[in-house]
Amino acid sequence: MGTRHYPDWIDAYVEYTSALEPCEPFRRWSAIGAISAAVQRKNWVIFNPVSGPVYANLYIMLVGEPASGKSESMRPARALLDSLNDGHLIGPKPAPISAMALRREQLVHEAVQQEREVQLNGRAFRQSPLAVFADELLVFLEHGSTDKLEWLCAAYDGTLSQQTFARGVEAPEGAYIAVMGGVTPGALADAIPKIGHTGGFISRCLIVCGDRRKRQNPFVRASDPEAFSKLSSDLKNVFTSGGEFRVSPECQDSFTHWYLHADEIFELASESNEPLDSYYGRRDYHLRKLMLLSAASRADHKFVIIEDDFTRARRWLDEADAGVRSVFKRPLLIERERAPYEILRYLASCGAVCPRRKLDHYFILRCAFADYKQALKELISLKLVEISGTQCKLTGEAKTYLQIEPPEELPRHHYSQ
Repeated sequence: MGTRHYPDWIDAYVEYTSALEPCEPFRRWSAIGAISAAVQRKNWVIFNPVSGPVYANLYIMLVGEPASGKSESMRPARALLDSLNDGHLIGPKPAPISAMALRREQLVHEAVQQEREVQLNGRAFRQSPLAVFADELLVFLEHGSTDKLEWLCAAYDGTLSQQTFARGVEAPEGAYIAVMGGVTPGALADAIPKIGHTGGFISRCLIVCGDRRKRQNPFVRASDPEAFSKLSSDLKNVFTSGGEFRVSPECQDSFTHWYLHADEIFELASESNEPLDSYYGRRDYHLRKLMLLSAASRADHKFVIIEDDFTRARRWLDEADAGVRSVFKRPLLIERERAPYEILRYLASCGAVCPRRKLDHYFILRCAFADYKQALKELISLKLVEISGTQCKLTGEAKTYLQIEPPEELPRHHYSQ
């Protein structure tokens, strides 16, 4: 691997775009989408030799209100990815980017056109990479066209083929399709009944909800005028550095513990909401991909996924999950005023001690995420709840308040606006 300018590419991109108005999650996931498109099938990790390698292609939806900065977040990421194609005039481009409005048949043909042989560490293989940056994601999805969604399911899994009259069977070898696009909450919620039941498409997606843009000085210039060329150089380093990543023993232990307890976390999502249940169906698979991308983003990775990559990937996944309930039109089960009391009651039902992650997921699915975070913060400040490592537990003082009903009698000063 060559020398990089930044210790971590994703973090550097977030910093580079900090003068933009879109929220940080949009900018971070745009960086994740760009590096997902750059690594292609040249980087992989094997968890189970029987199931084969895991590649890092992702389908990312940036969900925000009109003018929230979805396209603005993606624009530098697309430009950086496209910079890998500079000076390449003949043959398949190193990092091909598809047009947004191609139909299914055209996309398959485009993937065939991008098929190429890769020589990597004395090993030859074929791949057909293609990236999509769609300002209007539903236009790319043809507003839920069954043919398009089923094609994207097959593309996600790396298997594509179609029968044509003029060219016979087209089957690009080693398909690797990375998709990133923006959509408004209302448009996506209206489309969920259709796309949520088509071949498992929604479970292959990562939905990232963002806040309104934060207005800043429109004439701000980059603090480092050479930052784009440095990021482009580092992304080229990611693109040209290929090989199998291995998982460190510590990371294996952390992932295994999470994986074995994932069902009790995600079964909370399945209560009376089938599309949401489908959405959580591949959470462990997404986490594996994100761990790989976290490692590839680091300049010092040495083709090893470490425990810090697991922690960071989990944090990204939690960030994506935070606003999912609203997209699926899941009603609030816990109102703002009841959140403190319900946290205490839920911890009591768990025997006074509960893993923080389990507590987070329980309330993410039942109340507004900001209300839950504020309630938990204030319960900690009131010394009714303690955080010890990865565990949340009730204090002795909390038992007093658990006897109080209704919850309006809880201390209220901490819930002032």
